[in-house]
Amino acid sequence: MIPSLSSDVNSRLLLIFSLAPFLHAGDKEWVRARPARVTLYVSGVECPGCTYAVSYAISQLKGVGEVVSGQMVDDFVNVTFDPRIVSVHQLAHAVFDAPALHGMPYQASLKLDIPDYSKDDNAGRVDALLQGWADWAEVEVVDRSRGRFTLKFRPLKPGGAAGPQGLSLDKIIEAFTAPAPRGIGLRLEIAAEKEPM
Repeated sequence: MIPSLSSDVNSRLLLIFSLAPFLHAGDKEWVRARPARVTLYVSGVECPGCTYAVSYAISQLKGVGEVVSGQMVDDFVNVTFDPRIVSVHQLAHAVFDAPALHGMPYQASLKLDIPDYSKDDNAGRVDALLQGWADWAEVEVVDRSRGRFTLKFRPLKPGGAAGPQGLSLDKIIEAFTAPAPRGIGLRLEIAAEKEPM
């Protein structure tokens, strides 16, 4: 027979477990320890072997929980990962490092929609923000009037420290959506693909 816990102990355990998903960050902000999910669009995928090579390379990173590719030759992967351990930039770098079965390395990107891009002085602020990331990513304009861009990650420099490197998903989101001075205060939509049934 298992002894029952008193209601006081139960209450304390409930409180402890309800606070467990939160971590104290150094700047006195509480950050929820949650997995992130992102769709990476991958150029250069030509066959099922390419899809497997990309998915496998990402799955080998510490902090990656799940990698789900589209159908056999889709150009995207949905990745669930722990952003405290690995950044979206490191996921993209794993794509670049995957064995290129048809010669050219694969390249991962995010599709960004900034609906208010063409209003007021937003275009200049967005362009300046994206230009600041030139060492980490190349930005391709898809439709300037609608605020559609592709953020293509550049390979990371070798020998980085442990932990997240380069652009993080939280940094990208905060840079666009947070009010000044932390960000530019605009709405950002990051494209996501549904997984096949």
